[in-house]
Amino acid sequence: MEDSIEDLLVGVEDGDVESFMKLIRFVEDNYRKALYTMGYVELGDYILIKSCTYVLLSSDGVAYALLGGDKPEVIDFETNGDINEVIDEICGSEED
Repeated sequence: MEDSIEDLLVGVEDGDVESFMKLIRFVEDNYRKALYTMGYVELGDYILIKSCTYVLLSSDGVAYALLGGDKPEVIDFETNGDINEVIDEICGSEED
């Protein structure tokens, strides 16, 4: 049985890495051109952003990012919904 997009989104909100990976594969399989051209894909009340990692931004102001190499994890944090701020928060954190 294949997971629905809604099931995958709920899984990401619950911190499930496998759901995040499946969501990424689904978007790459179905919206590859938009994802790689614009850098993001709208999924109803969510936006999946491709930057230094994948970030799922929800309309209620929470962002979920897939981090880690060998042992990936889903982190979440509050945001004002600004895409650039989210990317800076996640990707710019390596700067001193």
